[in-house]
Amino acid sequence: MDELDNMLGALTGAGIATLTQWSRLQDTQDTRYRNLRSDVRDVRDAFVDAQGNGEQIRLRLAVVQDLLSGIARATSTTATPSPLPQPGTGTGRPDLCTGIEAAISGFSYPPRAGTYDARGNIVALGELATVGTALTFEEVRAALHGFVMCGGTTQAQRIAIYRGINALVETISGLGLSKADFAAAWARVFGPQSATSLDPHQNPNLPPTITALGGVTIALQPLNVQPRTDAGVRFQVTVGAGGLSSLNNFAQVTFATPYRFELGAVATPFSPVVTANGTVAPVLATGVSSTLYRLASYGSHAAGDSFEVSVNVSAGVATV
Repeated sequence: MDELDNMLGALTGAGIATLTQWSRLQDTQDTRYRNLRSDVRDVRDAFVDAQGNGEQIRLRLAVVQDLLSGIARATSTTATPSPLPQPGTGTGRPDLCTGIEAAISGFSYPPRAGTYDARGNIVALGELATVGTALTFEEVRAALHGFVMCGGTTQAQRIAIYRGINALVETISGLGLSKADFAAAWARVFGPQSATSLDPHQNPNLPPTITALGGVTIALQPLNVQPRTDAGVRFQVTVGAGGLSSLNNFAQVTFATPYRFELGAVATPFSPVVTANGTVAPVLATGVSSTLYRLASYGSHAAGDSFEVSVNVSAGVATV
């Protein structure tokens, strides 16, 4: 074997070694590419699965975002463009009272949904945003805590709670009362008995208005000496310079609370029975209505005459 053969043999061996090394390097790169493609495919599949997950689908519903946006409004953080509703000015607490009755009257099911852009940012909030916001108010949270029974509830207790609240809702929804009517009803229930009577016509803190007629002067004792109520009054009358003719009205009494009774869940005005007495001559009630009555004497009185009048008003039925 000559030198040329030796050289060619050496080159051949080096070439084979280089080829083997290159092949191994290529195999390594191919493996990495395959692994990278597999990783990308796994990420894609995971993303698709996440997007199609039921939880994610529910969270993307507009009404769900409305509720969460209302709760999120309580944060002091702002962002532009905003995935969160912007906090209000001043104290940051939104006004959910002005016009609320009109807003509530327009509630419907399903609730009106808000509008969100492609990135989930708020365009316009829906109805449930006010509910979410209300849940962050301290008085609402306090009221919700008031429903908690620290020891838990039994099955019978839960049914009783449902019945009580449901019966309350059914009852008040059919009464047609104003907010002031409900406030007065709650005051009668929870107010001190000395200050609030179950019957306002017998409440000395709600005295009727007594107006003198026919030129007479009416003297009223202090309420802490002689209480006056819609149901009964006593006062002194002094005849004026022109005298007082028979059957001429000398006083008008206006009830503090109109007389009404419940007829088919409707408060209906009626005229109570009024009985009057005088110390000098008989006295009669005239023009009796649900809101007032007048008093006249059967006898004539000269100027300067004085007499006492007492009146008893009887409803005869339960009043509202």
